[in-house]
Amino acid sequence: MGITHAFTSAKEDGADDTLVQPGDWNADHVGGLSASLLATAGDMLYRSSAINYATAAYGASASCPNGGNIGVVGNIIDGDDATYFGTFNFASSPCVIDLGVARTISTWRVKVGYSYSMTSFKWQYSTNGTDYSDATGSITPNGGNPFTNTGSLNSAIEARYWKFLPVDDNYSVSFYTLELKAAESATTLAIGSTGEVLTVASGAPAWAAPKAAFSGARVFNSATQSIPDTEITALTFDSESYDTDAIHAGGNPTRMTAHATGYWRLTGGGAWDANSANLRYLWWRIDGTTEVNGGMVTGSPAATSLAQMTSVTLYLTSGQWVELMAYQTSGGARNIGGTSADKKFETWLEAHYLGA
Repeated sequence: MGITHAFTSAKEDGADDTLVQPGDWNADHVGGLSASLLATAGDMLYRSSAINYATAAYGASASCPNGGNIGVVGNIIDGDDATYFGTFNFASSPCVIDLGVARTISTWRVKVGYSYSMTSFKWQYSTNGTDYSDATGSITPNGGNPFTNTGSLNSAIEARYWKFLPVDDNYSVSFYTLELKAAESATTLAIGSTGEVLTVASGAPAWAAPKAAFSGARVFNSATQSIPDTEITALTFDSESYDTDAIHAGGNPTRMTAHATGYWRLTGGGAWDANSANLRYLWWRIDGTTEVNGGMVTGSPAATSLAQMTSVTLYLTSGQWVELMAYQTSGGARNIGGTSADKKFETWLEAHYLGA
């Protein structure tokens, strides 16, 4: 997918091919997007690399003749185009940038405040800091003072040490900026699946499943329930405050059924009628067989109701069901729960899905 100007010039190119011609204006620009990058409807592009590695953030340092260690704030590595950091004579040694580790470099930028008759310069690289090879040929400055030049290396090169040096020895140069960069590139992010949301993973855009919507149920019993002496009984619930996913099935009023595999938080309780004899128990049972611990309280003083609550987190597979069980040893039947007119005594049960 080429990129062109909206306006097209009808003029013919001139004889001087060193100038920008009407044909250059009309042509596709370098850097246009390949149609293969967006081959499927819904694909997106994001910039995956365009990093200025010659910065303190990447551990770079620099030194120049007569300037010592330029370091972090000397403007040779921080891209400060507003202030030049000094004039250096390259007869002694060139500017050297140490990237800290070997990095693959493709492009460079130079801003020079003033040069005394420097007619050309070049970049060199080294893997060991001693033996250098040319990364570019001789480059003629744009001209004028100051001037800014940008360009690409002969090819992408992985190296730690880099030199900028005039081809003409004995010339002094004042600098604003020296930069080394990785190649700018675009990466395709294919269209996501239905229901996915755009997020960030490891610094890059990515598709992910959305956080699950709330799922749960809260039920209660609008009447008292009689619990026989020394007889294990499942508490029953005839009303719902909410139920997002048919967790409490009307045909099984004692059960909360998991509609998804994962962790479930269950909490329930109620108030026993006034009686001081012996003990009261509430606990959990899975699929009618597996017992899960709950809690026990002693009988209440005469004429005082006894409130009891228990809570547990369980890992359930889809389709498993849980009941809240009651047991008491008072010597006779005991009521648990209240009426819809006195809700503070009602038995109640909540089941909330926490996730896989």
